Amino acid sequence: MTFRNLIPAYRTAALVLAVLAFGPAARGAANLEARVRIGKQRHRIILLGRRDGMVLFRYADSGSAATAAMKPQDISRLRIRIEYDRDAYTKARRRQEWATAGTVLAKALAPALQFVDIKNNNVVSPAIRAAKCFMRAGSVKTGCHWEIEGRANGQREYQLANALLQAAMKAEWSARADTAALMSSICLVALGKADDAAALLENLSVPDTADDEYGLHRLARATLLVERRQYVEAIEQAVDGIAFETKDIDTFPDSLMLSAYCYGKLGNWYRARDVYYEIARLFSGTHWEIAAREHLKTIVDEALTKEDEAVAVENVFFGIEENMNEKVATLLNPEKDPPSRKKETDPK
Repeated sequence: MTFRNLIPAYRTAALVLAVLAFGPAARGAANLEARVRIGKQRHRIILLGRRDGMVLFRYADSGSAATAAMKPQDISRLRIRIEYDRDAYTKARRRQEWATAGTVLAKALAPALQFVDIKNNNVVSPAIRAAKCFMRAGSVKTGCHWEIEGRANGQREYQLANALLQAAMKAEWSARADTAALMSSICLVALGKADDAAALLENLSVPDTADDEYGLHRLARATLLVERRQYVEAIEQAVDGIAFETKDIDTFPDSLMLSAYCYGKLGNWYRARDVYYEIARLFSGTHWEIAAREHLKTIVDEALTKEDEAVAVENVFFGIEENMNEKVATLLNPEKDPPSRKKETDPK
């Protein structure tokens, strides 16, 4: 898939934002060790930058400082030495310090982004990993909100993520360019650019249900639908995306959070409560649990599910009726007995 003519303004914005965020190392000049393959020949080179459509370099083993140039289309494989503090990156991820993790990786990647369009390079995957970190940092700062008015606190993080993703989209030789486009559409919605997000999505085919990107595709479409206040359709997309085996940690909890949010916007607080409860239970120790607990607390404080919910007759017949309000009360206050249980154990 080519994204060359979809949203031209973002083609140069990626590197500009990288410069603003990561300093002088991200500027046009580079000094990167790399291995390059041209036809059957392999060379160790120092990448210097790009000019007039050419890749500037010098040979690493020649001892000469002379600058040479080659056409990017002549390169069949490029491996750039990307050095970053792996220990700091790993520790930040373990501590769920997502902005720190993204920054550690993105600083090292910034000068290499200008080469991302060259075939078979090793820049695309870490760029997407860094973008995922920034997107998660944005989600944390906004409390998993899904509409623009609730996402103001995460603007910087979504901008940085989108900068990296717009760069990765230039890797038209790679299937991961589509992955970057799907993630970019989510960022664009968060940045108030829903029309640009729609333009990206319209040019992407729907993956097969067995494809790893199926859930991400559905989540991206659901995110756009939420911004357009089409909550029923958004739920359908989100649920469809988690109904198959290709669930992953990046889309499964977000799809659940989005569907719970939409249930709330539709006034179906019982379903919203149930989904938030499952999120808090399944993703303990994450920002998803924190956000789900906040929503559950609001539902309880405002007595939105105080009245008994109508229960299907077959559930009563088979004895599988559950008191979800009791379960939520126990989740939010584990040290306290639910009122019904306390009543049963108190002496007369």
